[in-house]
Amino acid sequence: QPASSRASGRDNSRSFSQSRGSQREMSVANSKVQPLWKTWDSLAHKTGEHATVYHTNGDRYRGQYERNMRNGQGTLLYKNGNKYEGEFAGDKQHGFGTHWIAKDG
Repeated sequence: QPASSRASGRDNSRSFSQSRGSQREMSVANSKVQPLWKTWDSLAHKTGEHATVYHTNGDRYRGQYERNMRNGQGTLLYKNGNKYEGEFAGDKQHGFGTHWIAKDG
């Protein structure tokens, strides 16, 4: 045991870990928690042409990005089989493009 622990007759490491734990709880309680995939996605900094990007809802996008948003030419394949190929701006379909509707059965 360190000299300071022996002199006071208590275990300082225990009180340190308890106070440190309460600081963590406060910081988690005060901060907005977001899903880990959102953190990773924001750190990716997608700009320019990208290979297929898979979205959590099952859609797939292949095309150009600017500041993590679909921008420019691209192809969006929906989970249900529909497809949009054309222009994007601000992460939305914008400009000229073609929609294909999947035919059932």
